[in-house]
Amino acid sequence: MLLRNKRALVTGGASGIGQATVELFVREGACVGVCDLNADAGNAFADRMRSQGGCVSAVAGDVSNEQDVRRMVEQSIEFLGGLDILVNSAGTAILGNVTELSLEDWNRVIAVNLTGVFLMSKYAIPAMIAGGGGSIVNIASVAAFMVKANHPAYCASKGGVVALTHAIAADYASAHIRVNAVCPAGVETPLAIAEVEQHYPDRDWREVAREFAQAYPMKRIAQPCEIASTVLFLASEQSSYMTGAALVVDGGYMLGTHG
Repeated sequence: MLLRNKRALVTGGASGIGQATVELFVREGACVGVCDLNADAGNAFADRMRSQGGCVSAVAGDVSNEQDVRRMVEQSIEFLGGLDILVNSAGTAILGNVTELSLEDWNRVIAVNLTGVFLMSKYAIPAMIAGGGGSIVNIASVAAFMVKANHPAYCASKGGVVALTHAIAADYASAHIRVNAVCPAGVETPLAIAEVEQHYPDRDWREVAREFAQAYPMKRIAQPCEIASTVLFLASEQSSYMTGAALVVDGGYMLGTHG
């Protein structure tokens, strides 16, 4: 077990990459606090994990709200008894180019995807320092490095996550806190499915996903568990000499062989 007796906190932990990460962490021996905006989904997921023998708690809140973040971190640490790992997986996306996107929508994407990473790290790091160190894993995106049409706020936020990952890694290496990012391309998550259904309301999302997958050398998009495996690597001592890295996990999409 790579995370035996480790204490982890995962945002966006009730669905998608976050949920897959919690499930994997529990199998690897961790006790996990799930933070999610959806209280019902978080509680139901935590109940299911506990029924299977997992050490899991759930707390609801908005990662872009400082009071919520402080409360979520405090309650989770009270349950966990400390903190060794933070996974910032909560995210959102709103379609529209810069002339179409409202300021409200821009602010919401930046607040969840980027400010959320800042706030969670701000309140989690003191507990990690008190425990002698830890690991933070941020979910960024290949959109940090290449254009994703009609996603200016999303691209900006994920580019910011990579830059923030570098900055926090530099500031806290001496405190034995490692900070890395995972940069996926397409992943079959509820957020991605909702985005496809919004953009192509008259088509089945599976058909659209298969078409998108033709742009990937591996000819498929990722499953959440495949991203979670990389998160586990960065969270564990398997990556003990890594900090400030942004690992691309994209099925070869950034190779550019899209013909």
